[in-house]
Amino acid sequence: TAVTDKGIKHLYSYDPALQRTTLPVQQHLMKDYAMTNLLQISVLKCPNITRKGVADLKKGLPGIVVITNWDPNPQGQIF
Repeated sequence: TAVTDKGIKHLYSYDPALQRTTLPVQQHLMKDYAMTNLLQISVLKCPNITRKGVADLKKGLPGIVVITNWDPNPQGQIF
């Protein structure tokens, strides 16, 4: 798949370049931008996802469970 570290970063970080035709997010709403309701994501067989990208995702969305090639059965996984 074409999923990358940069791509998953958009789950928790606003990038105005992705939404050029919409109004910019107001600064006071930035804290609400992240997908805080996301509990789990699988990036199995995504060669462009690195350990650093996953670490950054976990930092941006504390508590998220990330299923990866190097950890296919992480603690807290929802089946």
